[in-house]
Amino acid sequence: MRFLQLAGEPVTRQPLEEFTEVSSIILDTQLSRDARIAALDRLVHCPKRRAFPIFIQILGCSDPTLRNAALEKLPALRDSRALFVLVNLFNSLREDEDRLNVARSIARQGDPRANAWLSEQQGLSLPTEPVHPYPYTFCGTDPVPPYEMTSPRTRITSAASLRDKALREDLGRESGYAIYVVPARKPLELYLARRRSEHVTASRGEDVYAAGEIEVQGIVVRYLDNHSGGFAPDPSSFEIVSNCLAAAGIEHDTSGFSLSWPSDYFSEEFLSRYPTPGENQK
Repeated sequence: MRFLQLAGEPVTRQPLEEFTEVSSIILDTQLSRDARIAALDRLVHCPKRRAFPIFIQILGCSDPTLRNAALEKLPALRDSRALFVLVNLFNSLREDEDRLNVARSIARQGDPRANAWLSEQQGLSLPTEPVHPYPYTFCGTDPVPPYEMTSPRTRITSAASLRDKALREDLGRESGYAIYVVPARKPLELYLARRRSEHVTASRGEDVYAAGEIEVQGIVVRYLDNHSGGFAPDPSSFEIVSNCLAAAGIEHDTSGFSLSWPSDYFSEEFLSRYPTPGENQK
């Protein structure tokens, strides 16, 4: 997994100074609890790739009031990595009230992937706050070389876009397969890139509404999935990519993905990719 500065989060002196000041307040255990909680309100306005690790630290602290404040404010960060971190936190806690507070935060994330998990929790009946379309955050941590942010991609605006020479050459080398992304901004734009590239470079570091693999034969889409280890979008993201293909006049199966991935977002193997707050703080 790899990390980069997200589009829309420029590295300028002022935001970095704000983040440095805010994070130092939050992590200073000598300061009052009220001062640290007030700083959390400012943290959600900082670049989220910097802010998210601070939230993880506070979620793992021994002060339940401070932890609950972080749980309350985390949904405003709109970082899709939060779902799996929160599920790990839920599984690590033993007190029913603590687990309920975590579940409430999960329900407020607006993440469609949370619905299946919430429905399986006995004794919980929590209203969700769905966000549609939902923006998925890149979950990697390693630096992406700047040159990769200009790697080839093709914007698909019509069936004629599928005849782009460079794209046809890439498709030919991969039996018609490529990766696709729909960056999380309006108006919606669909991009295809060579299969052996990464979704995060195809999206230029932006959050995405949809990402996966696609098979194109001629000007017809024969296969479509949501297989992206870097973003892990929900199967409901099909509607977004399908709308993009329809707007471009490209024939495709409108019933849903050919294959949805993964089979279980909440398996032990999948959740092990994400940290458990407090695990390394004790």
